[in-house]
Amino acid sequence: MIRRTGSVVLAMLGVLILSSVSPTMADPIKVAVSTFEVEGDTLPPHIDHIVAEWMSTALVNDKRLEVVERRLVKELLEEQKLNQSGLVDQAQATRTGRMLGVDKIVTGTVIQFLDTVEINARIIHTDQGVILAAEKVLCRDLSTLEDAVEKLSLALVNHLVQ
Repeated sequence: MIRRTGSVVLAMLGVLILSSVSPTMADPIKVAVSTFEVEGDTLPPHIDHIVAEWMSTALVNDKRLEVVERRLVKELLEEQKLNQSGLVDQAQATRTGRMLGVDKIVTGTVIQFLDTVEINARIIHTDQGVILAAEKVLCRDLSTLEDAVEKLSLALVNHLVQ
């Protein structure tokens, strides 16, 4: 009886140990999404915020990520007076990320060139201040811009959860 109970206890302990190192049980990666900078005169107003909102929503849908509410990011930026120059600067992104307690910041640009809109996104590691990954999508019709952001977010998730 003692031998059988000991085997059951060891088996249960093994299951607990294996489940604790399972990738599905890992702590979510904390990220923040900053407002994307805009290059081009004919893009719709507030497209910088719209793209960032679409990106945040798409990233939230991946349960391996924990996305900081964009309004908190905006409030912190306003307090720190960083909002005027955006977060494209890596040093600023690193500082802001540390203040928010996030591991990584997603930032980027929305660029219009002739009849094409290009969205570039970068993942910046807040501890190291380096760009970990960058992706871009092209879009010829603004009506497909949200789908392009969704595609871009999927590419970023692959980099974030590696």
